[in-house]
Amino acid sequence: MIKKTFIYLVITNLLLLAGCAGASDYDIDLPGSMSVVRTSAYNITIAPKFEEGHWGANIVPSEVVEVGWNEEYIVAKQIDNGKNYFWIIQVDNWEVTGPLNQSDFNKQKYDFIKDIKLIEVDGLDKN
Repeated sequence: MIKKTFIYLVITNLLLLAGCAGASDYDIDLPGSMSVVRTSAYNITIAPKFEEGHWGANIVPSEVVEVGWNEEYIVAKQIDNGKNYFWIIQVDNWEVTGPLNQSDFNKQKYDFIKDIKLIEVDGLDKN
């Protein structure tokens, strides 16, 4: 009886720990009050941050996999149904260009954003 109770408790605790929602959720602050927001393994978006823990509607839909920025622009790479799309966000007014395919993105890479390096979201410091 004790052995069954012990096994039951171990299994119950493992299930509870494995099922904890939000344990790996995070946000990453970007310029212009924007954030990379992860709410699940494949739901990674860019949205304006209004206050701690509160974001507006997504500006770049899921799944954002890379992001880079300077003082004027945020550039993001998104994967949707196995295809890559690119987004350009002006920091000062949140004007969005995208989704762009690789060819269109390369045409849009003006001198002022060509120095922005895209970094994998998993490699950025998280809040």
